[in-house]
Amino acid sequence: MKSKSLKRWLSVLALSVLCLAVLGSAALAEGGKMTRTEWNDKLLGAQDFLFKHHKDGLGVQSTNCPVYTAPDENSLRLADGKAYCNPSKDIYEAGTVDGWLLVHYTTGKGVSRTGYIAPQYVKKFRSGMSTYGFVNLPAVAAVKMDVTDDAGKDGTPFTTLQEGDSFRILAKHVYKNTDKWYIECTVDGKTARGFINRKTASFRPGEGVEDGGSEPVTLETLGEPSVSPLGTEKAGDVVIIGKKGDQRKFVHENADAKSRWISVAYPASAYPYYSTITGKDGKLWYYVFVEEDSRWGWITSQVASPKE
Repeated sequence: MKSKSLKRWLSVLALSVLCLAVLGSAALAEGGKMTRTEWNDKLLGAQDFLFKHHKDGLGVQSTNCPVYTAPDENSLRLADGKAYCNPSKDIYEAGTVDGWLLVHYTTGKGVSRTGYIAPQYVKKFRSGMSTYGFVNLPAVAAVKMDVTDDAGKDGTPFTTLQEGDSFRILAKHVYKNTDKWYIECTVDGKTARGFINRKTASFRPGEGVEDGGSEPVTLETLGEPSVSPLGTEKAGDVVIIGKKGDQRKFVHENADAKSRWISVAYPASAYPYYSTITGKDGKLWYYVFVEEDSRWGWITSQVASPKE
């Protein structure tokens, strides 16, 4: 009896999963396209990622690991198909993508490169960096843009996007003097990932975006999210109290000074806020969006005031 009941339950479960899959596919087919506003919101939410320095290597024995520009052995491999790194020496890593480790390193000739090491070479390494999801947004270049595999400087480009070329925006890398979009494109029929300069980049929504419009997106025209994760619309802007160069202020996960800080805001800078709440401390808190690292969080009225 128990065996029959279990089989019956498993059959019902399998049927339910199949129905959900069919319904999900139908919903995707009907609503597969996104609007310009949805595309822009996702672009604003593109995750910022950083690299962690491992001066003495990753603690693995692998040497001379092949490095590809994307997490796929069929993707573009630079240095005439011979790009490699030694993960047992000085190296930076940003976590795994589909099991592949995203690394930044310097070659013996002083060239800085960014790419992926296949799982079999670093299977004993456990990254402490957060696993992140790329937004994977379709875009079309509005101007000529160089693509480099150097996450830091604007190194020698391995390809150049021409006006009208299609590519996909994955994430962004904003660190100190670095301000770049991380993208995926095609080079000689091979998938490749690299960086374009956010300060000079200009592009439009790509295939699958309704009402994409002809107005290109630049860092200056990027705008602000239409709604917050709370479902609220913009209520105004707050200015961080102080002058440029003063100590930065913490943006917290919750409206509570004891909650962990998830971003920082800079004195004399303005940030859009989408809600307010009185915290447990009796102080007013603002729910703000910090575009530099695509973070939503709370900042207290002790350090921020509404922009007039």
